[in-house]
Amino acid sequence: MPVVTSASTISFPSNLSDNPISPQLTDVYPSLPSISNESSYERTSRSSLRASALEVHDLVWLASSRNVQGRLNQLYESNAVYKNTFVTATSLPIISDIHSLTHRLCEVRIPKPTALIARILGYQTTDSQMWVAWRIWSEIGTVCETESFDGHKQTIVEHTVHFLLLGGSLQRSVRMHTILSFNEQGRITHHQDICDLRELLCLVPGGHAVQSVTTRFTAMGLAGLSRLGSVFSRSADSIWDVSPHVNLGPQPDNVAKRRTNASDPRNVLGMPHSQREYSHAPDTDSV
Repeated sequence: MPVVTSASTISFPSNLSDNPISPQLTDVYPSLPSISNESSYERTSRSSLRASALEVHDLVWLASSRNVQGRLNQLYESNAVYKNTFVTATSLPIISDIHSLTHRLCEVRIPKPTALIARILGYQTTDSQMWVAWRIWSEIGTVCETESFDGHKQTIVEHTVHFLLLGGSLQRSVRMHTILSFNEQGRITHHQDICDLRELLCLVPGGHAVQSVTTRFTAMGLAGLSRLGSVFSRSADSIWDVSPHVNLGPQPDNVAKRRTNASDPRNVLGMPHSQREYSHAPDTDSV
């Protein structure tokens, strides 16, 4: 079975029927679990998991979707967990409410003054008389799928969330990663939205400039602390270190002789290995 390795990942063949486990591999690794080609999780097609991930994305971020809460109840397990930077939900009703609220807030329209006057006079208003306060939508970049040895699969959706504010006068974008974990029945058990806090700061006017300046000054401050710590550590070592010119007192003749012979290259190189004496040899003569 071919195995392709990279710096931090190991990828195995996706189809076990095309690449069965060889008997030689099981003989070498007897503890390797045997994976059945007819397991219930193997029968769950990869396309259905991807379709579920894309459907969750559309239900949450597309304002044209209908029956959001009903479809989410069919896609998620009853004990599913949802997490993002600010929220943690541990039950399906709360997850459905959060996704439904996000879906409703994707597009908010407020009436113009002419629409208010028309409403007061009893006339019908049109879409042209409504002003888009903000609109939020998401564009999918890449969809990746992973599978673990214990039979669980994950789908990672990389997408960009766009914010159109004040009728289009202000536009911001935030990159986000959605990680969906599926069980053997193909239902979502864990949903996590990951977003960089630095990109969230860019949603605030002037946040990008503030973030750029503060991060650079923080890096310079950490570098200064590192250099200051190095200076203090060297000064502390010099206080407790013994200077090389300190006289250690008289030494036995045999010790001084060995150190002299070891320090002189002519004496060491011209002698056989059995006759060489080194300064680190134990002083057996003085015992």
